[in-house]
Amino acid sequence: MAVKQSESLLYLWDKRTLYLGDLLGLITMNQAASSLVVSLKGDLEFWTPKHGKIKTQIALIPAGQIVSVDHFDQPVACCYLDPLNRDFSALKTLMQGQADGIYYGSRALDRIKQSFSLIYERGISPGEAYRVLMTQVIPEFRADDGAFRHLAAIEEVIAYVKAHPTENSSNQMLADLVGLSESQLQRQFKAITGIPIRRFRLWHRLFVTATLMGFGLSLTDASLEAGFSDSSHFNHTFKSMLGMKPSFILKRRDQIKILAGGDQMIAPQISA
Repeated sequence: MAVKQSESLLYLWDKRTLYLGDLLGLITMNQAASSLVVSLKGDLEFWTPKHGKIKTQIALIPAGQIVSVDHFDQPVACCYLDPLNRDFSALKTLMQGQADGIYYGSRALDRIKQSFSLIYERGISPGEAYRVLMTQVIPEFRADDGAFRHLAAIEEVIAYVKAHPTENSSNQMLADLVGLSESQLQRQFKAITGIPIRRFRLWHRLFVTATLMGFGLSLTDASLEAGFSDSSHFNHTFKSMLGMKPSFILKRRDQIKILAGGDQMIAPQISA
């Protein structure tokens, strides 16, 4: 079914998230997941603390990077990539320029834009959209030269955090879980994901909040169920990571269609 021009789409999968639509002008993000941002029409402008302005149609942004982006009120595709940064490493091979850790320009731009445009304009099912993403946008990941050492241990920690989103498990407890020292875990987690464990936990709680909204909960109820202590905690996390206030979602709730599943994702289980 074709999407109305004013409607945005939010696809929620277990390891990846895709937003298609308006980002509300100029925003500043300090995101906790690497992302691929593509303008579906025209150019984007990015500002970084060191490099200044970058004008491009496509950018690959690492987790933890503070960046401002203006999309000139044109629709964009913003794909948050897998937390282990395998997607990021694979996509780097397609990019042409680099500044302040941000990669921009791509020889695969036309194919990527056409793929995201197809998803956006047709509003296809989550399963179909996921197949397009994984076959037409994100290349196959190939590990190299030990850069992903301790990958299995970090993957286990991520799986635990995702399975227990309301818990505030200590780093020591998580380190014991995978047989590493606390300092080893903190160092390896940051090296592989680009962010500390606590920030990943908050990022996943945002994902759970959005998923629960897709199942019909209000924003307030969903955020509390996801593990945020109160509305102030949620509002601060949302604004700092995504560059916009939660009121953006509330005001446009009827214009944002949330779709989940299609990648064998199971609805999050919230512990009491």
